[in-house]
Amino acid sequence: MFTGYMIVSPSLWWDNESLLQLAPRLLKTHSKGLQKVYISVGAEGLQMEGDAKRLVDLLKEYENQYFKIFFAPLPAEDHLTILHNSIYKGLEVLNTRK
Repeated sequence: MFTGYMIVSPSLWWDNESLLQLAPRLLKTHSKGLQKVYISVGAEGLQMEGDAKRLVDLLKEYENQYFKIFFAPLPAEDHLTILHNSIYKGLEVLNTRK
């Protein structure tokens, strides 16, 4: 539906990481078209940081076919401070033509 997505501080631990477990199957049903995906995570603990990296790795398996992935770890930010800075950076990334 969209050509650009921002994922900030994803709570992929929710429901025993069911979204990460379902992702490979869901990605196989992806519609055609290249979309940009910006993912960022701050210093938010090993669980959130590791899960965000796992999502990036899953999506990178389909990069150039369906996705252009931009991963922006922001270690100076935490869960309370990441949103504004990350969205600003994400809009810059998603607004480029590359």
